[in-house]
Amino acid sequence: MMIASATSRLLAVCGLVVVFTGCDAGVQRHAVSGTLTIDGEPVDDVTIVFTPVGEGLSGAAEVFEGEFACGEVGGPSKGMHNIRISPNEAEMEEVEEDLGELKAPRKPKVPLKYQRLGGLQVEITGEEGQVLNLQLER
Repeated sequence: MMIASATSRLLAVCGLVVVFTGCDAGVQRHAVSGTLTIDGEPVDDVTIVFTPVGEGLSGAAEVFEGEFACGEVGGPSKGMHNIRISPNEAEMEEVEEDLGELKAPRKPKVPLKYQRLGGLQVEITGEEGQVLNLQLER
């Protein structure tokens, strides 16, 4: 089941790259890497999506143990981008089998303001090997 889940996530990210691949050969994608922490703790098992504020190409990357990397193939274009961070797993606890009751929901891994467009913006400069250190707070 773990392999199927990882495979599903990989296919989803590949699908995002295909969707984000633009038809305009004049717009260049850029490699971007970095770290993602919330309240000083590395974030794990989320997807970070770069969506251009104006014209441009989007990009996406998986975040594991607080680190992410977009290559030039799936990276964003130069310019301002909204950042959206999406958890890769359900944010609710499963039903307790023996009691048949729901457990209290756990604190979301990623605050809702970062799961929506407009909660965070960054500038992709086009510099080779740009590194973003995203230090977020709840």
